[in-house]
Amino acid sequence: MNYQLFTTADGSPTLYLPQWDEYYHSKHGAWQESNYVFIQQGLAYWLESNPKKKACHLFEMGFGTGLNAFLSAQYAQQKKVPLDYETIEAYPLPQNAIMFDLAPKDKTFFEALHRCAWEQKISLASFFDLTKFQTKLEAFVPQKAYDLIYYDAFGARVQPEMWSPAILEPLVNSLAQGGVFVTYAALGHLKRSLQAFGLEVEKLPGAPGKRHMMRAVRP
Repeated sequence: MNYQLFTTADGSPTLYLPQWDEYYHSKHGAWQESNYVFIQQGLAYWLESNPKKKACHLFEMGFGTGLNAFLSAQYAQQKKVPLDYETIEAYPLPQNAIMFDLAPKDKTFFEALHRCAWEQKISLASFFDLTKFQTKLEAFVPQKAYDLIYYDAFGARVQPEMWSPAILEPLVNSLAQGGVFVTYAALGHLKRSLQAFGLEVEKLPGAPGKRHMMRAVRP
């Protein structure tokens, strides 16, 4: 895929796909969108809702630039909660495709996220294990119950199939009791699908520049 580097409104970079007229992150701010949607409304919310849990099994749809994984690892280290992070990516980016403005230690860790082997569980930090699978979601078979799902597929305008009930059902069915599904999107048909799968769905204010996002919980 052809892509171009783009600086978002908060100064952090993302990638732009001209063939789809689509961005990897919000053009209003890549860093602030990932932090708000997936860390604050996802991981932090799950930890607050499940204080007795000793570890979190997390699945991310779309490794992409690695930003969500990087921020999640930082948060897990800060809270001292072991994070077993699984992610899939059908089209991995070259390691040098994008680089955030990071301190040397953080830069080394960010590079390690991209450099580490696929299809293997790798311990990258004291509270962070990473397993990356190079596959499409329709070919992925969940092997465990996930506490938290980051759904970060490209938008429905360019990839409507990624938001269909048929694609979503096996993944959503892997969500544990008390588990959380979180995404930047707020699609009406997504809400209805998640409710049909037995989740309690909540529409939340979106990241800066976006009206709404969605979070769902397995009761």
